[in-house]
Amino acid sequence: MKSIIKGNISELKKELVSMFDLVYKEHENLFISAFKPKKEVNWKFNEPTKIYKMHQKIFKTSIYYFASFNMYGLELRTLIAYFLINLEIKRISDYGNNLIKYYKKSPIEHQKTPQIQSYWKQILINFQLVTVQTKKPNLEELASLIEQIKSNNFAKIFPELEINLSLKKMPSREIYYFFMQFRFLERTADRLVNICEYLVFLKSFFDFRKYQTNKLSA
Repeated sequence: MKSIIKGNISELKKELVSMFDLVYKEHENLFISAFKPKKEVNWKFNEPTKIYKMHQKIFKTSIYYFASFNMYGLELRTLIAYFLINLEIKRISDYGNNLIKYYKKSPIEHQKTPQIQSYWKQILINFQLVTVQTKKPNLEELASLIEQIKSNNFAKIFPELEINLSLKKMPSREIYYFFMQFRFLERTADRLVNICEYLVFLKSFFDFRKYQTNKLSA
């Protein structure tokens, strides 16, 4: 029975990693498109239906395993982590769709705001690093990655952007549409932190939110 459970969870992990890779590629395409002249951009998620179906399959399979097998220890911890990570990945996908919605309403060209390009690029770099960790988590690397994601804070560039846009005397609605896009980028970063914390939980049964990073990596 234990070997069956282990095999099932291994298959679940493959599906989860495939879903995460797909969502990463979708966000990468958004980033590339966002810094082209707006008239050249046909901005959309290419695989929203596929992502949704993958999410639903992982969700339903996890529920089935919870109900069907008497799991404990590492198997139970792993299944809980995968179940929660699946929810986070789906939310990241949703944030991408919301970002597109506000981008289409906003007249502001992203390529004219280098602070945003730098901020977004760092989120994408962190996103890729998290995808690597989903395949083979490492506690020290996860601890460092959590701090790295948190340090890329939108609050650092917000005042400068706000002043620049105000000086251009843009209508407040257009400024709102612009900043809403980066609200969803910031939420994406928050979800990446959550995924790292669940991977820490998977590897060590450690609730990262209750401890400082130095206690984990010590």
